[in-house]
Amino acid sequence: MKLLFLIMFVVSVNIFAQTNPQPFDLSTGNYSFTQWGAASAAATYPSNMVFHTTSNVNDSLGFLATSDWKCAYNFTSSSRILGKDADGVSFRRASNSANDTCSSDTSSSTVIHPGAAVLSLSSIGRENIQVSWTGKIFTSFTYATSGTVQTRFYAIKLQYRTDTLAAFADVPGANIFYSNSDSVTYKPSGTSEVMPTVTLPYFCGNQPILQLRWMYYQSKIGGGQRAELGVDEINVASDIFTSVKSVNTNSVLKAFPNPNAEHFFNFSRNISGEVYSAIGANVASISNSNKLNLVNVPSGVYFLRTTKGEILKLILQ
Repeated sequence: MKLLFLIMFVVSVNIFAQTNPQPFDLSTGNYSFTQWGAASAAATYPSNMVFHTTSNVNDSLGFLATSDWKCAYNFTSSSRILGKDADGVSFRRASNSANDTCSSDTSSSTVIHPGAAVLSLSSIGRENIQVSWTGKIFTSFTYATSGTVQTRFYAIKLQYRTDTLAAFADVPGANIFYSNSDSVTYKPSGTSEVMPTVTLPYFCGNQPILQLRWMYYQSKIGGGQRAELGVDEINVASDIFTSVKSVNTNSVLKAFPNPNAEHFFNFSRNISGEVYSAIGANVASISNSNKLNLVNVPSGVYFLRTTKGEILKLILQ
């Protein structure tokens, strides 16, 4: 009986937890996403991508993935993720949620709403990671809809991370999100915009895992219909990694302990360099030493870049 319970528990965790897709190797060329079919089978996803859901219809910037989208891509009602064929993929939340049975079964205790498209990449041997994409509005609403003032805004924001256990961070810079409103007027259905190409922080290069997330969220809480927004024409380009100079294999840089709960790192040799946060903020420096004090730095993931061009991930617990 205990064994049966354990098996059922593991299966249920696997069904309702979000997953990480197989990474695309950027050393083989650029990544490109240009379409997703409305007739695509349930529980399938574009190559190297997965769609995450949330249980909260009003999730905003605090979006937390709870599961993968396991339903069809041609729903005509309820919260849904839609294959738009040559127009990519879209997200639409509604007060009547989808559920874990992918049906109209209102007795289901598990509700799901679309949350994000997550792309996995490997940037080993690559640097200068550049991302471009197109934001689309499939269904928008004016301020007056059936006599009701429309005050609800939706947007899609581009984020990234280099550790599947870390939180996603916003890509630095402006123009990283696409919205159905500029806070004054609503953009009409059928509107699209090619977003400016962004270059990810340098430490996103030469990483075994680099994930990008297009997060669909309620950017302003209010009343009225929820807009259907989409993502299309994703392209990720990169250059050959040249920042790290050759070093003697006997002097490969190591940090210990790492992860570290004491905030004092030791290194395998004297180094000089700068320490950056996951969003590119400079938090510390080191000069010709094998010791680093980060006692006043909050817990999280950081990156040390030495004057030799070496990049080392530091984890503060």
